[in-house]
Amino acid sequence: MMTDFEVKFWGTRGSYPYYSDSHKEIGGDTSSVEIRFDHDRIFIDGGTGLQYAEVSDGHDIVLLSHYHLDHIIGLPLFLTQKQRGAVTIGTALHDPSLTIEDRLKTIFGNVAFPVTLETIFASITLVPFKPNAPIKIGPWTVNNQRLHHPGGAFGYRITHEQSDKSICYLADHEAGSELDISIERFAEKCDLIIWDGCYSDLILPKVKGYGHSSWEEGVRFRERVGAKQLAISCHSHERSDEIARNIEKQLDRKTCFLARDRLLVQI
Repeated sequence: MMTDFEVKFWGTRGSYPYYSDSHKEIGGDTSSVEIRFDHDRIFIDGGTGLQYAEVSDGHDIVLLSHYHLDHIIGLPLFLTQKQRGAVTIGTALHDPSLTIEDRLKTIFGNVAFPVTLETIFASITLVPFKPNAPIKIGPWTVNNQRLHHPGGAFGYRITHEQSDKSICYLADHEAGSELDISIERFAEKCDLIIWDGCYSDLILPKVKGYGHSSWEEGVRFRERVGAKQLAISCHSHERSDEIARNIEKQLDRKTCFLARDRLLVQI
């Protein structure tokens, strides 16, 4: 039996997909990450990258950080490809007046998309998570933490019942709010942080309020919380392969790396 997590980055671009010859090394698909332990798997976010995940006849779990299009627009094709089994979609971003179903139906089966997700694949269960409380889904334990992003977003800390390792997903998030202290506690001593490094420190003042952070903030954050590794993701469309290579020259490769579409790492 395997002892490590496998993390597959299906999509690592932020805000919207961007395909260009100058952006091939990083890739152009939006956020979706698969975490696998032995034969179990769980997805975080359903951006355009999700469509490339291996089709399963079993039970798939998809966690949503929030409902912005770049994090959910891959769900319809993922569900179209899935012919059997079941899907659980869970998130901590909900409230009694606007349920998960309500939020998804403002997009799917409405003005932005012709049919609902249940029309595409009937065996969907929507699970609301209690904010800041752990929930067990199959062999996985999912903790959540509110992030700083317009419209709201939640990060997740994932563990498996047969492993003492943990992976922390913090996207989309803009550092520099009253949430910083609780987010640091949430991510403390984890094995991998997946960080919203959309921008650079140089650009941040121009995009204040957009709800994203810099790759340099991610490096500093990892050091503060004592995490073993940092994956910088949610790349801006302006981050070409040339810019990405320049960033990598400034990283300590033992602890930090740039996530890329289809990259597979073991933790």
